[in-house]
Amino acid sequence: MQDAGLSASDTCTSRPGIGCPVNVTPALDQAYRQGARIHSNSWGDHGAPAASYSQSARDVDAFVQSHPDMLVVFNTGNYGQNGAPPPGSLSAPGAAKNTLQVGGTRGYPGRDDGVLAGYSLVGPTRDGRIKPDVVGPAYVIAGDIEFDNNPATCDSSAQGGTSWASPTMAGASALVRQYYTDGFYPSGIATAADRITPSAALLKATIIAAARPVPVRNLGTGTDIAALPVPSNEQGFGFPVLDDALYFSGDRAKLRIADVRSGLAQGESASIRIDVRAGTRLKAVLVWTDPPGAQLVNDLDLRVVTPSGQARFGNGSQRDRVNNVEAVTIDAPATGSYTFSVDATTITSGPRQSYALVITGDFVSVTQESGKRRAARH
Repeated sequence: MQDAGLSASDTCTSRPGIGCPVNVTPALDQAYRQGARIHSNSWGDHGAPAASYSQSARDVDAFVQSHPDMLVVFNTGNYGQNGAPPPGSLSAPGAAKNTLQVGGTRGYPGRDDGVLAGYSLVGPTRDGRIKPDVVGPAYVIAGDIEFDNNPATCDSSAQGGTSWASPTMAGASALVRQYYTDGFYPSGIATAADRITPSAALLKATIIAAARPVPVRNLGTGTDIAALPVPSNEQGFGFPVLDDALYFSGDRAKLRIADVRSGLAQGESASIRIDVRAGTRLKAVLVWTDPPGAQLVNDLDLRVVTPSGQARFGNGSQRDRVNNVEAVTIDAPATGSYTFSVDATTITSGPRQSYALVITGDFVSVTQESGKRRAARH
């Protein structure tokens, strides 16, 4: 817990401990030096235009690049209690490339996590990226301040806002991190010899791999509409349900990861070939910690080739040139061999780009090939 202070006269954040103009690097550095590897934030930079790549967003991206095992979580911010937020309304620095930005579900009393909160701010970012990344509960019953002047009672209150969604997903990320550090991967049983320290990219990819589409968006206390298909700028990739990604002994759905710190050089490609059984959703998520910059600096591409030879690309039918998060979901896969490839299309900063790949589905066998040269496409 870090005390950022409070001042009504501060036009940037009302948090002078963060600075005005905003300088979040000292807070991140202090937390990292004291052992934190997940940093939850429920605030936005009032001094930066909505959905912008502000200096504070650049600072967050630079910090995560230099501390690749530090996951930084932000909320989207809130529009008010009714109506649809305008596109590109979510806050900076949460809109940075290397954050896990979280929008909200529930929103009001009586709603559940199958409903997007009407006040949850939405993307895209000003450079066209998909944000938020996921959504989490934005209406809770919270332990609160003393209401009745009786210290023997435990008071609570109903609270709404995406400020609750980011710590929820930070908690989910902590469970994912423990899964890896306790050695549950790959056997599904805690095994000391299998303990690994996950990168922030792996934590983010696993959270997104666990996400389910939220079907409904609330526009007010009594108005619902169908949510847009994921990935969307309303909910990113959806609402994470960790059991959809984390494999435990006896589960039908398996988990395969590649947390590649050595990365790929331009023109290289790494592939995993997996024999898949039908009947279980097949999903692949690629995340990399991109160097700071208002647009994509290093461009990796996720490519999935089905047993019929059809190529599927991350986030759509063509290679994504904008996002450093790419996902392919096949709800009803055919039985057969699938090839999952990560292609280093453009590397403009550094000789190599690290990445994390997470694949979930009903697997029979896995074959891995790494570091192959290919003809780079631009």
